[in-house]
Amino acid sequence: MGNMDNIGVVKRKKDLKDAEIESKDQRWHCRNRVTLVFGSNDVEDLETYIYTENGVEFKTIEFHQAKSKAIEEILDNCIDEFYRGNITEIHTTLSEDKTIVTVADNGIGFPLDKIRTVYTEFRTGSKFKDEEVDENGFLYRTLGQNGLGAAATCLTSDFFKVTVRHYLSKKEQTFLFMDGALQVKKSPSKSFAGASGVKVELSLAKEVYKNNKIDTDLLRKRIIDLAYNNPGLTFYFNGEKFLFKKGLWELALRLANGNVSEKESSESENASVNSQEDENLEATDANKVSIGSNVSYHIGDDSFIFDGVNAKGEKYKAKIDITISVNFRKQESSRERIISFVNSTPTYDGGFHHERLKKIFTTMVKEKLERVGKREGVSVTDNDVLTGMTFIMGITMPNPRFESQTKRKLVRDNYLEKALGDFLAKYGERALKKEFGQGYMGVVIERARYRQRFEELKDATKKAKQQKRTRVEKLLDANERKDRNKCTLFICEGDSAIGGLRSARDKLYQGGIALKGKPMNVTQASIKDVLANQELCDIMAAVGLSLGSPVDFEKLRYSKIVFLADSDVDGGHINTLLTNFFFAFWPELFERGMIEIAKAPLYEVITDSGKLYAETLDELEEIKKKGVKIKEVQRNKGLGEMSPEAFKELLARKDFTKIKVSGGIEKARRMLDICFGKDSNLRKDLLIEH
Repeated sequence: MGNMDNIGVVKRKKDLKDAEIESKDQRWHCRNRVTLVFGSNDVEDLETYIYTENGVEFKTIEFHQAKSKAIEEILDNCIDEFYRGNITEIHTTLSEDKTIVTVADNGIGFPLDKIRTVYTEFRTGSKFKDEEVDENGFLYRTLGQNGLGAAATCLTSDFFKVTVRHYLSKKEQTFLFMDGALQVKKSPSKSFAGASGVKVELSLAKEVYKNNKIDTDLLRKRIIDLAYNNPGLTFYFNGEKFLFKKGLWELALRLANGNVSEKESSESENASVNSQEDENLEATDANKVSIGSNVSYHIGDDSFIFDGVNAKGEKYKAKIDITISVNFRKQESSRERIISFVNSTPTYDGGFHHERLKKIFTTMVKEKLERVGKREGVSVTDNDVLTGMTFIMGITMPNPRFESQTKRKLVRDNYLEKALGDFLAKYGERALKKEFGQGYMGVVIERARYRQRFEELKDATKKAKQQKRTRVEKLLDANERKDRNKCTLFICEGDSAIGGLRSARDKLYQGGIALKGKPMNVTQASIKDVLANQELCDIMAAVGLSLGSPVDFEKLRYSKIVFLADSDVDGGHINTLLTNFFFAFWPELFERGMIEIAKAPLYEVITDSGKLYAETLDELEEIKKKGVKIKEVQRNKGLGEMSPEAFKELLARKDFTKIKVSGGIEKARRMLDICFGKDSNLRKDLLIEH
């Protein structure tokens, strides 16, 4: 084993040469292999959001990972200083030509003799000791861990000027690094007056990044994100001020406020949405804000402390802060979004915390709805739970582990796994018991009903198409064969009505089909029940409709469907049940104006000059006021009592009462759900209201 004498000999070319082995310095390696440090150096599409005046807009943007990360590394150093309690303000500016970025903080700075190495040498920093603790025994929480970021930004810049005002020594010094630190100039150290801290002014190298212009919207987004993640820390960007007191909950409020305007805000206060000041927001409790069907809810925030022992046997404490809010759009059909930050950096590619959050939350909701689902015969899926949801999650923890220097994806962490589980067990349970949870879970179970109904419709399509080709025995069909677009189908209440229709109709263009009684309430029926209902199947076959398929208008056998029922309460009920049936499966028929109601005359007035007809008592009184000599007034209790003349007069009308959709399809659907759904309380409320 391991003896090279046993390895086969390779025949090689005579002109074989040794590989040329080179050694490159850090500057060359960073500038020519920038993707290893900052990620992709090409423009890519990124699904994210941009801040509008009072809201956010989710969109696909053009994103340059490497350029963004190069600037973020400088901002991240400021955030690490904030974590250590050393700064209160961060000022950022972008020049008019978008090539020069300046970042300054009011921290304590660092020793001046370390400036050159911090910004030109890899593996230089103050955050390598993962198990180092503060004065209270807690592990430090930082963004920088590898000592690469700031140096990589400097080495890939054409111009990089840094001024450090060191609080402890009371001295300041400026270094100017040109052409990736090939040229270095420094000023003498001197005393300073005013705030201490670090100021960096830079322009990225065109040679490295191809285009060294910085996207204003994305830099502004990053700064606002940092402000939401670090409540109490004041940020300025080109004079615009951002300071939030409630952290990421305020971002959730901003989502509730919606995508108000495309115009960027010019006043700093516009960046924050205050639920107590904005009259558009309806705050039912301190943690819930809603605008119409758009609801934001603050699930909670908490700290979790874990004890550990380092390699030297020394005890330490690990503190993990978690804050989670949620924005829920009831009418949204898109999949869930998670806006997440770990130690203030956006984890665009998700990772362990995303999967853990979704798994625990969906399991919790599904368990809560299990009994309701069994009672109603529906099963809740993950998509039912998560559709329309936007989670806003912030985590601050020691030693977060990311897949790469870009910090876009978090890997598994045992402490965080336990903290997230404890957090959701406590706050998720509480949220689902609150007003938000009750309303939200009602929408989830409704989605499950619709989804299951849709799946049943798909399965029913094949059977329905077969039924469409079946001859309908009870159909009194129109005789027109070439242009069925001229044909009208009357759906009549009872055999007596169809008898009157038979003798009075225009046989070429008018057809009819009779109902035995009241049709089925399809809202409370399964698709299987609808397909088992012979009357509804006959109507579908007569018209040329298929359950589970949209209307094929070119293949319809009738272009107009008219309900013809008695002018009494039962007749009105039949008309509404038929309306519900057609609207539940083919709302496009109403959009085309194809569904109408024929109002049969209640009164037949016999005069010297012939018959007059009145649909209501008021119309009868109007006839009497005209001074017409009336011989007899016949009141028809139903269609079966109408005279042949009355039937002919009714069927001769060109138009009847069209059923129109007012306020949109969704509003009409909700109203029919109230009228025909299982929740009788909704109907009671409607009756009391009107």
